[in-house]
Amino acid sequence: MSWKRAYILACAASQGKICWVFQSTLAEFTGYSLRTVQRAFRQAKKLGVIVSRRLRRGEQPEGARGPITCGGALRRFVSWGLTARRMVGLCLKYAQRWQYREQAMEARAARERAELGAAVADFRALAPP
Repeated sequence: MSWKRAYILACAASQGKICWVFQSTLAEFTGYSLRTVQRAFRQAKKLGVIVSRRLRRGEQPEGARGPITCGGALRRFVSWGLTARRMVGLCLKYAQRWQYREQAMEARAARERAELGAAVADFRALAPP
């Protein structure tokens, strides 16, 4: 992980155990582009440091003054305040989930490519020479 991404995650972690700050706000605060912030969070999810879920309209995140009026993401730092052994176990668990998801998506894309290739071959077989 680059130092820029680590800095972005440190700024997000300074919000507390749960970070619901918008990525655009975090980009303005750190001075980096929105794309860099997105890459940092994607890499943190892949490493199992962060777990995130979507917020719904009208939901009130922990620490907010009131319900939010638009969608957002609720990010929870997995290893916040845990022992080193427990932290490593949780990070490995979430990293394995991420890896399983990536492999499933790759397998699905390969199946779709094979089906598309078969369909194209069938179509070419129908056309006169």
